[in-house]
Amino acid sequence: MSNHLTNSASDTQINRMYIRPRVLFVLGVLWGDNGITSHLAMLAKGLIKQGWEVALASGLASGIDGANEQAIHAIQRIESEGVKHFFVPFPNLRLSPKNLTSAFQSLLRLDAIIRQFRPDIIHVHSLSVCPYVQVIQLLHRLPFISTCHLEPETDRLNVKFSTLAKQGFNTVFGNRVIAISSNLKDAFKRIMKVPEENIRLIYHGIENEYFRPPSFEERLKAREAFNLAPESKVVCHIGRLSLVKGHDVLIRAISILRSQGIDAIALCAGKGYGDEEDVIRLHAAQGGVSDLVHLLGFADTRQVLWASDVITLPSRREGFPLVIAEAMLCGVVPVRTPAAGAFDQIEDGVNGFIVPFDAPEALALLLKQLLQNNELRAQMSASAIESARQKFTADRMIKDTIALYEEVIDEENHLRQSKVFNWGESTVADSNVTKY
Repeated sequence: MSNHLTNSASDTQINRMYIRPRVLFVLGVLWGDNGITSHLAMLAKGLIKQGWEVALASGLASGIDGANEQAIHAIQRIESEGVKHFFVPFPNLRLSPKNLTSAFQSLLRLDAIIRQFRPDIIHVHSLSVCPYVQVIQLLHRLPFISTCHLEPETDRLNVKFSTLAKQGFNTVFGNRVIAISSNLKDAFKRIMKVPEENIRLIYHGIENEYFRPPSFEERLKAREAFNLAPESKVVCHIGRLSLVKGHDVLIRAISILRSQGIDAIALCAGKGYGDEEDVIRLHAAQGGVSDLVHLLGFADTRQVLWASDVITLPSRREGFPLVIAEAMLCGVVPVRTPAAGAFDQIEDGVNGFIVPFDAPEALALLLKQLLQNNELRAQMSASAIESARQKFTADRMIKDTIALYEEVIDEENHLRQSKVFNWGESTVADSNVTKY
């Protein structure tokens, strides 16, 4: 028996040399080019480069103006990296006969995808789909891990359900959980009751060869693209035009600066759904700064950053905003709220500033300091570049993620072999009893 197990272990190592390992990402809803989409594309690209095969199973955003079209565009972006996409229309968790039927159909669809793609591990990117993957794990003995991209809201049904299920099933969130910030690590321990040894802190990574400080000529061209003068004072905000992102706070800060004789231009890149863009335009009109607030829609993130002096993100809720790390790598000084990820990204007063929630006066004061003090801004820019290169590169993220995948896969293989060994010993013991 021991020789058989030794050979099996050797076979596993040999197979890894010749058979590409496979991971299936599972996401409840795929939106447009948001932070999660960017992360999935980056992670998939890095894994494929390291010899992995990657597929994604998800639903698609719909029912909101332009959402489905943007989701389709996101699929095209991810598939361009060599990732196969499988459509699974996961229903919401409202209890109804229709949703229960849809949930069962989604489970069957996910099971069929597993049989077709045959992954070695599943990587969940939405806590709401963990119950589905938990069933898949039981059926196929597949390891899975979870990443949560936003601070969990304790009053949401999926969080309540998952926390309750955690009391009965130790692996409801998978064999391991990836926390993308210290805040989320604490939330998993405190709210979701995940043992600390099952949590790994892995920051999202950025392509630091692409996101880099611009040359003088590149900076001028970026400003020309947005019709900005070389001497303009420019603040950018990159993210969905949603209330949670705090555009209203930025607009009020820009209005305060104008009252102090400082006309700072706000480049706001991101898509609004429904009436979100109209609401922001109304805020700008009421603040008397419509001419200073430029809504760009979808725009090239690096070009926006290269055109800017400062980036601000006065969000009310976050997970680990990629755009802050991207800005730091480009040498753009960040000013953001203490939502999740803030203290992982920023050493307040050294490589950026952390401003209180819903505090336009404080935000205006910090922006004024950075926009009027070139020496301070240059010093903080250098610190931002250095710290981001140490902590937030794609290579580091890929290396840490693959190490976790292999740890969990090896753990599952060892468990299977142990069960085979125990079954064999039990069989021998039973036969001895019968014989004698």
